[in-house]
Amino acid sequence: MIKKVLNSFYVKLLVSLVLIFLIFSRINLQGLKDNLLSINVFLFGFATLLFFVQQIIIVYAWRILLKAQGNSVPFLNLLEVYVIGSFWGAFLPSSIGMDVVRIYRLSKYLNNGVDPASSMFVARIAGFVILIGFALAAAIPLGNLLENTHLFIWIVILFIIFVASIILVLSPFIQRVFYYIFKKLHLYSVKTYVEKLYVSIYQFSKYKTSMIRLVVVTIVFQILGIYIIFLVGKSLNINVALTYYFLLIPIIMVITLIPISIAGIGVREGSFVYFFSLIGLINSKALSLSLMIFSQWLLMALIGAVVYLTVGFNRTKKGIEASEP
Repeated sequence: MIKKVLNSFYVKLLVSLVLIFLIFSRINLQGLKDNLLSINVFLFGFATLLFFVQQIIIVYAWRILLKAQGNSVPFLNLLEVYVIGSFWGAFLPSSIGMDVVRIYRLSKYLNNGVDPASSMFVARIAGFVILIGFALAAAIPLGNLLENTHLFIWIVILFIIFVASIILVLSPFIQRVFYYIFKKLHLYSVKTYVEKLYVSIYQFSKYKTSMIRLVVVTIVFQILGIYIIFLVGKSLNINVALTYYFLLIPIIMVITLIPISIAGIGVREGSFVYFFSLIGLINSKALSLSLMIFSQWLLMALIGAVVYLTVGFNRTKKGIEASEP
């Protein structure tokens, strides 16, 4: 199992490195350097501040689901779990690995171990549905603008694959397959966990008010995210109308979610360069925009590292003090 994970990691790392090499080989490096050095620090700082506000919003959305399950986790504890997950996500091959870290750490605060997993699953599904909804809405006018219908077709294909995957995973048939496999392998504890997880996920259909609140908060989260990228573009003297960001960013984000590289590295940069070039933006500016957005995530990971080390140190210190006579 560990060997397969490592192999997957190395393959995705190779994909990221190859994509980055291809992108940088076709970029005016001097132009990229000039763009990065001419950044408006104050405007980028404001955009970064909004970025952290956006992360607080998504933590609040997660808390909505946990409260619906009867879990009153203090907001600061939930924020701690979230940022530490961001730190580990910088080293894991996909956002799924980052979520696994968050689920594991949050389970220490809850009696029911399946609640963190089910709430994270539902939150991710809601976020992806809204994002791909934006992408579908954007693909039609963007396709007409660029006289290219293939864009809309690809987004529709991604949406169909996503919906089919969710239906398949939640189907009773797949559940029975899981139960049969775990029983044959004598993994009874895993079988019990999966059974409880399915029950926990299905129960969200009863929490209609919480689900409505989740959708509203998630829409705000996605819109704010697009506006933040617009501000980062402004800080780099990229004069592209906000409308184009609402057309392009959802499509880029959906493509970036495809798990073929490490943390979307390479896929994200290539998508920015390709799609923004369609509206006349030079490649070096599009790449500088992608890099500065990624720097915000790296800053988030750095904060997560500090929190992780601080929490670990405090727990070790308390353990030492408790063992003293």
